[in-house]
Amino acid sequence: MNKLKKLYNLFYKFNYSFLNRVLSRKKKIITIWNKGISPKKIKKSNIINNKKTKKFQTKPSDFLAFKNKLKSKINFLNKISKIKFLKDFYLNKNYNPKSLGNNLNIKFLKKFLEKNPESQFSKFFYKIFKNYSNKDLSKKGDFIIDFLGIHYVDHKLSMIHLQKKDNTNFIKDFVNIDVPGDLIGDFKVEKVSELKRIIEDVINIFDLNNPPIILLLGPSFFTVRSFGDNELMVFSEEDPTILSKSPFLPINTLVQYKRVNGDKKSSYHRVIYAEKDAIDSWINVISLINARIATVSSSSINLIEKIDEVSDSEHSILCDIEENSSTIFIIRNQCELDSTKLPFGSSVYISNEESLNKQFFSRLDNSISTILKNKKIKFNGNIFIHGNGIDKMFAINDYIDDKFKILTSYKYKINPNKELNLTNNKSILNSFSNILDSLNK
Repeated sequence: MNKLKKLYNLFYKFNYSFLNRVLSRKKKIITIWNKGISPKKIKKSNIINNKKTKKFQTKPSDFLAFKNKLKSKINFLNKISKIKFLKDFYLNKNYNPKSLGNNLNIKFLKKFLEKNPESQFSKFFYKIFKNYSNKDLSKKGDFIIDFLGIHYVDHKLSMIHLQKKDNTNFIKDFVNIDVPGDLIGDFKVEKVSELKRIIEDVINIFDLNNPPIILLLGPSFFTVRSFGDNELMVFSEEDPTILSKSPFLPINTLVQYKRVNGDKKSSYHRVIYAEKDAIDSWINVISLINARIATVSSSSINLIEKIDEVSDSEHSILCDIEENSSTIFIIRNQCELDSTKLPFGSSVYISNEESLNKQFFSRLDNSISTILKNKKIKFNGNIFIHGNGIDKMFAINDYIDDKFKILTSYKYKINPNKELNLTNNKSILNSFSNILDSLNK
């Protein structure tokens, strides 16, 4: 039974992505669409609402419930066990990854990873390449994968040609589109076929060939809540306690779950809520393009976790500021993570060529102070700010209150052969660079 638990724990990692269950729906969505049925009539969704996503228990019957989901992963291990140097690498902690690399055909691996960035083999080989020195890689050729990044917030659709070359992130090309509300609403895609054609046209403009897609949606799409062990003994998506915290109707709620053990005395359950109809509409578009999905996520959740990893404070705070709203993320020492949406963004404080930064930061500071008081949290550190709304505000007026700090830029390089004006898109570029680094772990 211990071996079965290790096998399960090795592969059952969600990492805040809807990818696992999204892929299982891909063929089903295409079949329904080809029959001429509108996506609005799709009644069932296996993206998130799957009772089999409960955490593994020690009873044999619980493990058997996952046998279909684990079948592909078991086949993966079986294949590894037949290749001696792969087997040695997995079973021997002291095995030198460079020794494994010397036995591999680098050119073959590059082609495999480019075509299958989301496979289990790819995740395995990513770790091998990460342990190589730059000197070793330069001898065998560059390791390159191209992605299409799609970001949507406040009726602004951004599409980016991203490239991962060894350990460097490149911004190869960038397109910003102001989309009307009848094409994409505040959250839901209203015209699936039209958005599909737009994305396909951009893929052709970028000269990409079936690139894996990274879909990042604004913080308003998601709500994060945390529960202690005393509140949730066993995770269930139908638990009334969980559903009572959802900002959506229970029947229209998607739930993602992650257990964290940052506190020595207790562990916590982080639950992400999303509106099912909205997420389904985006997945329908990508599925119809017949594209591979690298990840579907919110950039802010990944960013606040990264801030928390390097912070010395008990709590860390990130404000994701959009044009029409702001979302406050508060995390405690890799334990609880919660979000609060505020009903104002930067647009209220921008008039013609004037940006009223002082008034904005004063109101934001008062709102955060109220949230901290209600949560009985004492905090006197820096509050990090990020988002397309603050980028627009700083383009007019770069004043920032002393309590706030601009999120440090992640390392990426801009294509020198393109005249790309990305001054007002720093937050988007930071988000994608962070995600690329996460995919490479």
